[in-house]
Amino acid sequence: SLSIKSAMTLEGRGKDMTCLHFGISVDSAKGALLCLANLAVIGAPVVVGGLGLQRVRLSQLRIDMCGNDSGDTLVLEPIGTGGKYMEDRVLVDQCDVNGGSDGVMINAQ
Repeated sequence: SLSIKSAMTLEGRGKDMTCLHFGISVDSAKGALLCLANLAVIGAPVVVGGLGLQRVRLSQLRIDMCGNDSGDTLVLEPIGTGGKYMEDRVLVDQCDVNGGSDGVMINAQ
């Protein structure tokens, strides 16, 4: 899996052209904006969180764990100081989430 420790932009050429066959894990990351866009993650989850992150944008992602019902496909952990979700802190825009036990899991206070 790809482990991201700092706010950054990871952008592909489109969810049909850029396919990662491993998971993405963001925890304990720090920075202003983490952006994951225009790519697909196949057969593995995406887990995003970090009290040091200020904002997260997930845009035009395809996360596909069809055939794997053990575990969540997209997990949003606490983001930002205090671990509370506030207005404009997380944007999930035009994302396809398939498979997994729950699909999307939001762990927030």
